[in-house]
Amino acid sequence: MENSHSSPEEEKDILQMAALNQVAGVITMSYSDLYNFIDFKKKLNLVSIERFVAPEVPLISSDNKAGGRLAAKKLIEMKKKNILLIRRDVHHYNATDIRAKAFKEYMRGKKVKVDEFSASLKDTYRQEIVEFLKQKLTSKQYDGIFAVTDEYALVAKEAIGVIQPDLLKEIEIIGFDGARGSKESRIKVDSIQQPIEDIVKEAVSVLIRKVKGEEIGNNYKKILPVSFVKAEKLMGE
Repeated sequence: MENSHSSPEEEKDILQMAALNQVAGVITMSYSDLYNFIDFKKKLNLVSIERFVAPEVPLISSDNKAGGRLAAKKLIEMKKKNILLIRRDVHHYNATDIRAKAFKEYMRGKKVKVDEFSASLKDTYRQEIVEFLKQKLTSKQYDGIFAVTDEYALVAKEAIGVIQPDLLKEIEIIGFDGARGSKESRIKVDSIQQPIEDIVKEAVSVLIRKVKGEEIGNNYKKILPVSFVKAEKLMGE
């Protein structure tokens, strides 16, 4: 297992090492420079999770479009009308963009206006979300927030808990991932949950088929369904 820390240079080094050592196959969850993978797709058996790399590289993903729509549907069902979308700038179009686009399109279809905040690519992005909420919550009361990842949702939840704790009873915050850090940890925010275990199993299965020499057709794509999950509260909360 290798972590490139979203660095194209580190990523290229990892792929070069894998090719030189004749690694049987690689499963990638990269969000950086896809051109590294285009260069190596003929030298390595590759399977990508969440991001399209090339027609020859199988793609396994949760249904990000349906997830964005589901988040919007849930907020509308909860009678939320003052909506904020929290996202972050990206180098390349990715799964979070699909979620955001689907969310906005659904809301537009229901004639619900959505404010949007996009944090930068700088390391200060968490603080940018906090500062935005500090500024906005003095003049505007949101009652529904969709963040394109659980991380951003938790940043918003913690910030509101400091700025105006009582608002947490009124604001519905929905993230996207629904993953636990470990078996013992809990889901801390309402979320659109990805079927992580199924995604991993499918990616491994397809990679093994490729390693064994099975022909996987171009544009192979497996999209798995998402679901809405509530935050798991501690006793006494």
